[in-house]
Amino acid sequence: MTAPSKENSISIDVTQDLEPASALINRLVGDRRAIFNLVGALTKYSAEPVSKAAIANASAAIVISGSTGWKLPNGIAFSLTPEAKCSISVSNRSTAFPVAMNIDSPETTPVSMGPQPGKVYVNIELDFDITGSVSGSGAAGPVGIAGKVSGSGSKTLVYCQPLDAGANTIEAVKQAFSGLVFPLDPACATKMKPGCLAKVSFDGAFKCELDATYGLGDYKVSAPSLGTIQRSLQNVATLTPASIDMNAGAKASISYSHADRFAMIVTKTDDSAAMLYLVRSDESDWGASAKVTVGVTVAGASVSIDPAVLQAAAGKITGNHRLATSVANAASNELADLQSMLRAKLNTWISQPDGLAGLSATLQRQKGHTALFTFRVDLANADLASQSWSALVGGSVAQALRIKGFTLQSGSGVADSLKRSCTIQFHFFNLFSFSSTTDYFNNAYTELGPDGTIRILVDIGEERDTEFKNKVKKLRIHFLASATEDALNNPTKATVDLCVEILQKGIPGDAGVGNVLSFVPGSASIHAAQSGMAAYGAKNPAGTLHLNSLIKEPAYRKLAATAYNGSKPAPLPHGEDQSNWTAFQGAVEMLMPRLGFASRLNFAFWMNYNRACNDRIGSTMTPDRRKPGNTNAVPDSFFAAIGSSPGLIKYFLNVSAGFMNLCDDLRVLANAASHVDCMEQWNNVITLISTAMNDDVSLDYTKAIAGALLRQCSAGGARATATVEQAKDTLTCTLTLA
Repeated sequence: MTAPSKENSISIDVTQDLEPASALINRLVGDRRAIFNLVGALTKYSAEPVSKAAIANASAAIVISGSTGWKLPNGIAFSLTPEAKCSISVSNRSTAFPVAMNIDSPETTPVSMGPQPGKVYVNIELDFDITGSVSGSGAAGPVGIAGKVSGSGSKTLVYCQPLDAGANTIEAVKQAFSGLVFPLDPACATKMKPGCLAKVSFDGAFKCELDATYGLGDYKVSAPSLGTIQRSLQNVATLTPASIDMNAGAKASISYSHADRFAMIVTKTDDSAAMLYLVRSDESDWGASAKVTVGVTVAGASVSIDPAVLQAAAGKITGNHRLATSVANAASNELADLQSMLRAKLNTWISQPDGLAGLSATLQRQKGHTALFTFRVDLANADLASQSWSALVGGSVAQALRIKGFTLQSGSGVADSLKRSCTIQFHFFNLFSFSSTTDYFNNAYTELGPDGTIRILVDIGEERDTEFKNKVKKLRIHFLASATEDALNNPTKATVDLCVEILQKGIPGDAGVGNVLSFVPGSASIHAAQSGMAAYGAKNPAGTLHLNSLIKEPAYRKLAATAYNGSKPAPLPHGEDQSNWTAFQGAVEMLMPRLGFASRLNFAFWMNYNRACNDRIGSTMTPDRRKPGNTNAVPDSFFAAIGSSPGLIKYFLNVSAGFMNLCDDLRVLANAASHVDCMEQWNNVITLISTAMNDDVSLDYTKAIAGALLRQCSAGGARATATVEQAKDTLTCTLTLA
């Protein structure tokens, strides 16, 4: 490379021009002189106040005179070659790094320093090669700094220092080079001047450990808003909203190894403290990798539960000691299951069923700097701070925190994500059907759901049918409705989700609960869930599969149904109703194969049956799915060609009419919920829910109803996703259609 002329450059000789305490002098390896030549617009301000260069945002390239190296006491080496692309600039503030503080969100916060009155910032960017003290070899391999090769879009090391605005530019540049620190040096924060920022990018691996206290997420109710519930209970009892920070009496610990491309950003506000951000690098930081295999691997997870604390938490929510005791008893009786489920939540936070690392997958969706840990460094005790820094650079986040030189900040990256992922939910069902506190508390009972939810159930339908579903333990169809209240106490922003739950113990060879997933279009998450459920069934023939289908309002809004003219059905043909009927019949054939007669029925047979119930056999009246008529008026001979019990066939045909009505009522419900802005409209939504529950649904056909709804909503354009969690002898699949 051609040496720059003295007329258009500033030359910094490390050994001659910098202060003796400078890291660039003390960490220099060998006798070679390290010379930085500045070439560019900044040089024309060399003899002028640096404030003028800042006003112009002047910058220059840095040309290295020859290959030069620096080595830290911990063995980490930094080296520069003449080919390295380095730069310097002057501004009224430091270089800014947008950092996503929440790993689940792309929203960023700029990490920067300045502006400061009477100060300007000299910002130095050097593209070092780094050689780590430990060679990283993958997520489960050795820990520490593996290294980095220069050549990325941004430079390996950035150092920003505030200086007096009136200083001569060339002197300000020398002071900045003198103050430069290597952020992987445990003593760097102590040596930094207040107001400085330093950032370094590297490849490496860390051992991480997090303790979490399980909180209680916002509970879900299957009807009015919280205020409406309180009014329906006549304010005798108050339901207190839970919060994610409320101690649920469950504590968790998880340790894992994380190999990746990282960056450390250090900001020093004053002589007593500094902030240290350990982040997953921006893509522009990556450059050439040191061949660390990116990944997150769980080393261990544990959970402990205190039922007494859980009881206290339930008591704060419900204001009722008896119900709180019932909640604690439900958890205590199934303590091993609850601990297993919560442990599954920990593992799911790290790893998904398809083998992808959950934390890594989340981070991979982030393209910029993403904060993993944010520490406050206590510089009042410089020795402890240095020890914690050494432990962190050595690859152990846990050890750095145990030494107490660092304090993990509230809301810090992965810790905040873990807290939000590992909550216990309280579910309240069908509270709208009660008007007094006595009614509510006398009819409420609790259960521990397979997914770890604590359920307070009121007036909830539940049946067992040993003839057709002797493998099924529990079936449940219910609505989860909620609304917020405006300043005038009117409900707004109403949402109503339809939940279909199937819990099946003793997994049969065919028509298993997992087959319900085949009624939605395939996707990566659906295929992973199907594979996970199939594998679980093969290994655990006596195990339990729990499918929780959550059909959200945008999904069932896409349903279609044949229109009515007032209370009268439209003239034939009833194409939409026929499509819904056929979907239900197909679901029965696949999911309830013991009802073999269903394959010999069709929509025309149902129409003739409905006519016979409402008029006579052979009638040509327009069939009316909302009028079951007199089923006893249809003789057994009407069903002779089907070859099965007339009672079973009648039941099927009546349920099929209910399914067609359900499709219509859900469509109406979706429209009504979207227009709620007063109590009268909210009560109309509650009435529609009651009608659907009481008139349209048969729990004996829960699987078929679920499958047919999923198929028809998907045909309308709804999209499905699935997650799987395993706890002890139960595998829970949550299918969401939106």
